[in-house]
Amino acid sequence: MFGPPQLDRSIPARLTLPGGRAPGAALASHLLDCDVVRGGVPVELARDPWGACKEFLQGWVREELRDLRCLRPGFRLYGSGEDQWGRSFLSQRAEQGEASFVWFTDLDDLDEFVVGPGLEALERAYPRLGATVLSVLERTCYSLLPVFTPSDALGEAQQFYWYGEENEAQVLAENCANDEERKAMLDEMVTRSMFDEAFPKWAIEWRTRRKCLSMNAVTKLAANARSPLVRKVAACVRELDQVDVSENFSPEFDGWFLAYSAVLSWKPGDLTTRVFDDMVNHAMEAEYVDLAGVCPIDLYDWHSVSEWIDAMKRRFQGMRLLDTLIHDLSTGDWSQLKKGIR
Repeated sequence: MFGPPQLDRSIPARLTLPGGRAPGAALASHLLDCDVVRGGVPVELARDPWGACKEFLQGWVREELRDLRCLRPGFRLYGSGEDQWGRSFLSQRAEQGEASFVWFTDLDDLDEFVVGPGLEALERAYPRLGATVLSVLERTCYSLLPVFTPSDALGEAQQFYWYGEENEAQVLAENCANDEERKAMLDEMVTRSMFDEAFPKWAIEWRTRRKCLSMNAVTKLAANARSPLVRKVAACVRELDQVDVSENFSPEFDGWFLAYSAVLSWKPGDLTTRVFDDMVNHAMEAEYVDLAGVCPIDLYDWHSVSEWIDAMKRRFQGMRLLDTLIHDLSTGDWSQLKKGIR
């Protein structure tokens, strides 16, 4: 009479979630452990774990990047049975627990930021500082939120206009039979001389060839430059250079890469914007990718989710620094820059 109760055989020994909810429930549990889900969960979200995870992830991203002033990245989670925009293309979500977290920028919402005056002022006041700032920005942005710079414009011009050559000479030779045709074509096209006239040499050369300051020198300027603006920019560059973005979340793609978060021009509407607009218009008629990053996740593996959250926190830090640097370069008063060390 004191033995264990005998349950009916129709009662399952293990509780399972109906309707393919197991992946969402697993992720929700991990997000709770990682302190991404905070506060109470509305009943309507509790009934849809996958939708709840998306909702709380969007809130987490908004909180992490709430102070951005220049860049406006978008983020999206999609799982098995969904495309990258979250639309279901299978009748029922698969149960293998595979998902991806992607980030991107809406090309229709892309802004131009004029950074030439700021970088040239830095270069005049402290030789090689402007080149150093631009090099760190270019090196780190591709792991964070890619931005389109004058050196990118030159590289795309070589591929888009000049058939992969250093200048337009080969294109003219192949398409012009006489001087009249040559002149007519030159009047319509982007040439290498236009780049040389529009930008300082260091702005359009590949960053590994630029003569830059050491990070020790940048650190000293962050502490001792007479100009508060120079100190702020130097400190931001030093922090940006130290952000750990060693994980490779770059998307695999064929065609044109269009996942830029901003266009950094030297002057308003200069060659940088012209090349970018031509490239986008051409790419829209061919194959292209508009994702800046893709992070795969195993929803049933706590370590996979935890590592993803930690990696994104480091990237968010880098995105905030990148945004601050672009904002200061494009809006700072560079007309009366104080030189020297205090």
